Amino acid sequence: MLLAMADLMDQLRIAIVGLRFGAHICDEIAKTPGLVLHGLCDLDAGLVARVGERHPRATAYASLDALLADPMIEAVGIFSGPNGRAGLIRRCLLAGKDVMTTKPFERDPVAAATVLIEARRLGRVVHLNSPCPGLADDIAAIQAFATGNDLGRPVQASFTTYNSYDEQADSSWYDDPQQCPAAPIFRLGIYGLHDLIDLLGEPAAISISQSRIRTGRPTADAAQMLVSFTNGAQGCLQANLCSGGGAGYPNSLSVLYERGAAWRNPGFQVDGQAHTQLELVAGRDRRRSLVIPNSLNSGAYRWDRFLDAVRARQPNEATYDARIVSGVRVIAAMAAAQDATMVRVAAP
Repeated sequence: MLLAMADLMDQLRIAIVGLRFGAHICDEIAKTPGLVLHGLCDLDAGLVARVGERHPRATAYASLDALLADPMIEAVGIFSGPNGRAGLIRRCLLAGKDVMTTKPFERDPVAAATVLIEARRLGRVVHLNSPCPGLADDIAAIQAFATGNDLGRPVQASFTTYNSYDEQADSSWYDDPQQCPAAPIFRLGIYGLHDLIDLLGEPAAISISQSRIRTGRPTADAAQMLVSFTNGAQGCLQANLCSGGGAGYPNSLSVLYERGAAWRNPGFQVDGQAHTQLELVAGRDRRRSLVIPNSLNSGAYRWDRFLDAVRARQPNEATYDARIVSGVRVIAAMAAAQDATMVRVAAP
């Protein structure tokens, strides 16, 4: 009994805020060693009750203030919408909680940079899934191959993802073109944006093309974005919410270098677990294939790294915060680019 209690105390007690998206995060936490789902919070009391039926040991909180006042909670997962999220994160930090959240991190690059600086000052951890802390295993493998085989400078990269949604307007932020600019890029293509930033460097300018194919929302359901990087490399992101085929969310990626290339292919199942295959080519005859579990790839929640950082009291490195803010600056440009042909990305 004493050993079981000690094991429980070693686990990180986390509460989830925002259950419309966070409900499946609760299920993920329940299966993750080292984590205990301690609390649930959402403005929709009925949703809290329904999620609580699957997680009866989690405490329901009527407000964020009540949740933050509980000394048993060590970390908070924020899975409400991105608009104004920096303010929620700050409240958690000032209450002595570490934070895990999701993409997109914020809409406002100044607010994003400010709260990340404050987190480092307070010695608190703020992680999210895209970009993840450090490099995801697939992106790190591409970078290592490019460096080890002298592929030269990156020239072009392309990212594609999709799924088939049948949505209707519900007056949420998903319906607002300013809160959800170039919606398929903002909601799904953001993973590819962070991949391109990690692989190609600092973004300089973007252009947007978008349309409504069949969605019941007033925002777009098909979009593409062209990104120019400060080093001359070019990136293309394509995303839509109205295509079927396969398991969806392929997040396929191609990267072309001066003397080689890399491809990330759609996922497949191995022993019930989703994996991704990398094909890496140098020159005409050097080729390498890698298979990496999706749980270690770009876009995954790296709970292992979060746990290590919280237990070691290691706040974010400044380089990680800079990667996060780079993506938010592109998001700010996306909102302006909806009514323009080319919009400069604000300087860091």
